[in-house]
Amino acid sequence: MQEETLITVATFDNALQAHIVAVRLQSEGIETYIFNEYMSSILPIGNTVGSAELKVSISDTDHAKAVLREINETANNEAADEFPKT
Repeated sequence: MQEETLITVATFDNALQAHIVAVRLQSEGIETYIFNEYMSSILPIGNTVGSAELKVSISDTDHAKAVLREINETANNEAADEFPKT
């Protein structure tokens, strides 16, 4: 059985954030893996050592990045709606 290469598609300051996004990707049929989950809890300082890494197989990378872009666009639109436009 050949091992598939995993690619980091996002990093997070804490594991909770990583799990929320992982569930969204899983709902799209993308298998996800979270690395450094416990280190991000021990060292919640937002650096590369303590960051939770969300990884997907190389074959799902493009799909995962498209979903992440959609999540970011939705978050940006919702944040913009909270503040009055000048």
